[in-house]
Amino acid sequence: MRSCARHGSARGQPLGPDARSELPDSVAESRLPAVLGRVLARSAQGGVTVITGDGQPIAAVVSMEDHDIAVEEVERRLAARVRPADDGTRTSLDGLLAGHAADR
Repeated sequence: MRSCARHGSARGQPLGPDARSELPDSVAESRLPAVLGRVLARSAQGGVTVITGDGQPIAAVVSMEDHDIAVEEVERRLAARVRPADDGTRTSLDGLLAGHAADR
């Protein structure tokens, strides 16, 4: 069961008021030290907090479970992608370096 701070924890338990209503979905980087404990509590319960710098998202604090799921999905997609056939126009690194050395 996927979850977030608005809908409850991954175990189906409602989040406490501190994690849900008193902490916004995003926090300015400068404010993070003051709310870090609540941000971590939210992530431990399956919630996500976006950290912003100059009003732009720069990071997200998520649970390790969510992190692991994301890493596994990225690895699965990378392993499944089809690489294009070599059409003969590519140059090996050794060839590139040899050509560069010859130009000097």
